[in-house]
Amino acid sequence: STSVIVQLTTSDLNKLKKLTKNNVCVNTFSCYVQITTAFAKDIAGNKVVAVASSTVFPPNAMAADVVSDSFGPIGQQLYLNLLSGLINITFDEPVQLPTSTLGVDVAAIVSTASNTSATQSQTLKGGTQLRLSADWMMVSLVLPASDILAIEAQDSLAKSAASSFMSLFGVFVSDVAGNQNAEMPSLQGSLVANLTAIPCVSYTPDTSVPTLAQFSSLDVNLGIVTIKFSKAMNLSTLNAHLFTLQSGQNASGSTVVTYTLQALSASAYTDTSTKQQITLTLSQMDLQSIKLSNGLATGLTTSWISMKAGAIFDMVGNAVAETVNTSALRAQSYTQSALPQLNSFAFDRNSGLVTMNFSGVVNVASLAVAQLSLQSTSSGGLRYTMQSSTSSSSNGFSIVLRLSSQDLNAVKKIRGLATSINTTFISLTAEFIADVSGSAVLAIVPTAAQQAAYFVADTTRPQLVAFNFSLDPALLILSFSETVDLQTLATQYITLQDATLATAYQTILAGASYTPTDADTVVTVSLPAGTSNAIKALAALCRNRSTTFLTLTNATITDMSANAIVTIADGAGLQAVSYSG
Repeated sequence: STSVIVQLTTSDLNKLKKLTKNNVCVNTFSCYVQITTAFAKDIAGNKVVAVASSTVFPPNAMAADVVSDSFGPIGQQLYLNLLSGLINITFDEPVQLPTSTLGVDVAAIVSTASNTSATQSQTLKGGTQLRLSADWMMVSLVLPASDILAIEAQDSLAKSAASSFMSLFGVFVSDVAGNQNAEMPSLQGSLVANLTAIPCVSYTPDTSVPTLAQFSSLDVNLGIVTIKFSKAMNLSTLNAHLFTLQSGQNASGSTVVTYTLQALSASAYTDTSTKQQITLTLSQMDLQSIKLSNGLATGLTTSWISMKAGAIFDMVGNAVAETVNTSALRAQSYTQSALPQLNSFAFDRNSGLVTMNFSGVVNVASLAVAQLSLQSTSSGGLRYTMQSSTSSSSNGFSIVLRLSSQDLNAVKKIRGLATSINTTFISLTAEFIADVSGSAVLAIVPTAAQQAAYFVADTTRPQLVAFNFSLDPALLILSFSETVDLQTLATQYITLQDATLATAYQTILAGASYTPTDADTVVTVSLPAGTSNAIKALAALCRNRSTTFLTLTNATITDMSANAIVTIADGAGLQAVSYSG
């Protein structure tokens, strides 16, 4: 053939492209060929005439046509070092840098070769110095700490070579002909289709050890500890048992109070884009213990934190370094407890217990029950102020008030008060109780009383616990275990007899008068004349205490919650406490 096609190797082509920077082969007038006689022979074996090197090439050595390079450079390989932050990217041809620094929204580290819904990415922030290799085939840059932090904060991004790719979607480089780099992965309408992101062929993980950088804040009102680390941390690896609050920087001091956390109510990132700062919401048990630890976390000067190694791991799996308890970090911000307030209460009418839950840790020694009232509506209604109830609870967020017999029976005596959750409200003054720091509880005024959150009805049946008898005048004084509804008293179900098991007896006739007549724990019954005369006619009945016993049926009376009295059967008669003839 009279024509020979020479296919340049990639290496030769790239070297030629590099020369175009010096105006070699940019057009026909700058592109000449030089050959030696060894280049080719004709079919007769004659060597080709050489085109020798000279200052001026002959016209036949000039290119008849030059096709310019119209395709941008394509990224080939990514070398990623997260420990040093160094990134190297190789291309398929010599490149040049449009600027000396990385532009904004130009490149990103991505987790997959192609964009999917599961792809995680971090766009590089720009401004980083770019460097070009001697052969113009590789670009290097060092990631700033902020980019490394943002990359490591993501769960599935750049955790190995398999999840590390580089995406180009802006002008990162151009070739020597001025064509900007191809978009990788290819976008719809891209000049070069079906390109994926640049794969990572060399990966170095970040093995640097994270540290606790700052004790950002302590809020003892809400029970929130905020801490900041040097790196992105994996919240799921946090171990609360390895964190200790202390009242001074050096826990070896004899006056320094310490408390190691036991449990958390919650933990969360304050910024998921960096995962450096974490909030720890203390459990109520821990917050209570801290507030009960005299001198701990009472202000900035008594709020320090230390931490064992491995208390949490970073997103790469490196354990956090120890913050020793002899060099603890002090809180940068402190929020003190607000005034304690009653959050909720439960009323147990059956056992006479009031369980009160406060927003702060209260001091039971400061309890003043006379400052607490029960009322039947939120705005007032029926009302009773406590007199003698007590609490044996320890200091804490919750205390149990045990109503005295005096107070419980007085409450039961008031019809319509604390008979259900709808008629059980509390009001209290600021003098009712204080927290352990001496702050008085927030008052609950009678016109805006707080309703019970939980109510237990009275299901215990009342009992006759004692009675006194007088023959003349004929009186029967009955004492009950709790307040009874005297409006339900039916004396005809009461029997007086001579012994535990009767041989002589007399049932009280209906229509006996008694006082009081509404509700009480004690009632005096005046025996009808017919009953009194019948007793006197029986020589063996009610002649002294030894011959004065009583039985009754469960129809005799009910308590204020309609529970029938416990029966006293014949054979188990109740003896009189006192007798008057």
